[in-house]
Parts: sequence; structure tokens; C-alpha cells
Amino acid sequence: MALNRYPRRAKLIGAGTLQIKEPMRDADPGHGAQIYAQSCAACHSRDGLGQRAQDGAGYQFPPLWGPDSFNNGGGMSRLLTAAAYATHNMPIGTTFDAPC
Repeated sequence: MALNRYPRRAKLIGAGTLQIKEPMRDADPGHGAQIYAQSCAACHSRDGLGQRAQDGAGYQFPPLWGPDSFNNGGGMSRLLTAAAYATHNMPIGTTFDAPC
């Protein structure tokens, strides 16, 4: 049995999804498509169906939509949740203390 190395409810640096300020405008699907093509498609594929892991077990880069994508319970289907996660974790190399 592994021992928990952190006290219960400890605040861990870099844990969780950081929040972003909700924009005071509607989403712009055309601009979003441009950003996706420039920054996301290289990993998640042009069609958004992700890239399978080379060993065939799961995904190296998960699908963003389609049959294997996130479920409603995970929260990533919510626009602001997905935007906050992407802002603080993507593209590869982005870290919680140096968001893009």
C-alpha cells in the first residue's frame, strides 16, 4: 500500500485547471478554426479525432470530438473549461507558470 505523501486537502502548485476571464463577447467559430489549424491540428489532427499512441494503447493526443472524445461529465465539453485548460497547458511546452 502506497503512503500518501501530501496532507489531505493540500494546495499543490500546478494542480487543477487554472481559470480564465470569461470574454465579454460571443465565441467566433471562424477565428477558432484559424487558431485550431495553427496551434492544435498538428497534435489533435485536422479532423479533431486525435492521434493514437504508437503502441496502439489509447491516444498520444486525445480526440477533441467524435466517438472517443471527452464526455460531458469531464467538463472538457464546456467551452470555458476547454479554453482554460488549453490556455494553461498547450501547445506542448506550455507550463502552468508560463501559459501561452
